[in-house]
Amino acid sequence: MAAYKPTMSYRLIYIFTIHDAQHEGYWKIGKTNFDSVNSYKQLPPNCTELNCAARDRIDQYTKTAMVEYDLQYTELARRTVTFPDGTTDTELFDDDDVHNVLYNSGFSARKFSNSNQDSEWFEVPLSVAIRAIQAVKEGRTALTAAEKSEGQISFLPQTVPAVPKKRAITLRDEQMDCVNQTLRVFRKENSMLWNCKMRFGKTVTAYALIKKAGYQKVIVVTHRPVVEDGWRNDFDLIFGEGDNRAFLKKDRFDTDSSVYDAAMDARNDANLTAYQNSGKAFVYFASMQDLRGSQRADGKFDKE
Repeated sequence: MAAYKPTMSYRLIYIFTIHDAQHEGYWKIGKTNFDSVNSYKQLPPNCTELNCAARDRIDQYTKTAMVEYDLQYTELARRTVTFPDGTTDTELFDDDDVHNVLYNSGFSARKFSNSNQDSEWFEVPLSVAIRAIQAVKEGRTALTAAEKSEGQISFLPQTVPAVPKKRAITLRDEQMDCVNQTLRVFRKENSMLWNCKMRFGKTVTAYALIKKAGYQKVIVVTHRPVVEDGWRNDFDLIFGEGDNRAFLKKDRFDTDSSVYDAAMDARNDANLTAYQNSGKAFVYFASMQDLRGSQRADGKFDKE
């Protein structure tokens, strides 16, 4: 039996940019939480695990909008605090703390929509944004005059490795037989039931079917939303480099069917419609819970 590995919860600050005329010169400074079996000493700035956690978060609000971005920096949002009696402890800090340091240092943020929320896009050199994170860790509320000047940083790495290439897999003979037999059935019928043994690899086989058949718009419907991670991870095993197909999903509602967020549902519909109209291929992951409470399922909400 494998040894139990304790899991720790962390928060990180990430900085990324979008290379278009509207965002030129601006950096998005955000945050995300993640769990890890590693200690904080094993999670230095720009390490693979931090970068992957940041990209998972950024993908949530850029993939559906078909926005390409470059991740530039990641670091744990963790600092040491000293109490009046001389004892010390660690605490998490927020991206708002970094924003406030930049505001207090004379830098401005830009809003890209008619929102009442403060923007996370700052017109500031990357090196200065990284120094703002360091200032928060040191308990300071503003940068010094020297820190506000653009330049290289010696105490922290600045280079985020490129996104690792997607590793591809080769299907087993029984999986390819399943794909080919299904395609033959689909020439005459609209459905086929796979009665596969445990650990057969139904997800990757389904993706291989989609790829070989050339299906452009696919919806995956499940009774178990928790399998989303498996479908997302296996997606990269089949649709590797050179395939621009996207993996889409809904922003989640509360699992309680009585809770409904019309604004969120409208954003989901708009994002999916934009992708449909773009002509790009995609796989859309959904669950039966997405229909819960909808008019189509005898509910009262006008869900799409």
